[in-house]
Amino acid sequence: MELVAIKVRIGLDHKGHHRYPAFNALPSGVREGLDWSRFVDKYGGWIYDRKTGHKQADAESPAGYWFGVIIVPELFAAESADLWPDDITVLSQSELSDWYESRVSHDQPEIVDDVEILQAIAAKVQIGLTLDDDDQRALDPDDERRGRRRNTDKRFDGMMQKRGTVISEAAANRVKQKHQQAESRRDRG
Repeated sequence: MELVAIKVRIGLDHKGHHRYPAFNALPSGVREGLDWSRFVDKYGGWIYDRKTGHKQADAESPAGYWFGVIIVPELFAAESADLWPDDITVLSQSELSDWYESRVSHDQPEIVDDVEILQAIAAKVQIGLTLDDDDQRALDPDDERRGRRRNTDKRFDGMMQKRGTVISEAAANRVKQKHQQAESRRDRG
């Protein structure tokens, strides 16, 4: 099954609750018989814009809207783009990578420190003990041991590898092309 990333514009209803496209309106087979909220979780769930929300605005995200991305099968992406052309944007892997690193992980640290482990190491140093191999490995951000760890979610490729997800460029291009053809037909009347 080929997966495609779609960026979803999320509005607010009159009570201030999130207003997603009505994905349950898609045929049950497109959602594999699941409620849409469970269906998208099956493929990794939402990746939300962390730069702006409904109350902030910038050039990419107007006030009153928020954006999130879901990675879904090609058919779900195509049907969604057809039904909600103003709310769904199909993203290529490079477009998703740019969006992720500028809107989601832009403020995350490269290295994540486990304070508990680092305090124990600092205490050893303070009382004059020699650091053993385990302590040295805990200070290496590329080692899997608790201590200092490289933040795999900082970079798009690391996040996708951690999720075990691969986006199909060919599928994304097919959905984009089909969507553009449908828009062109609508514009002609």
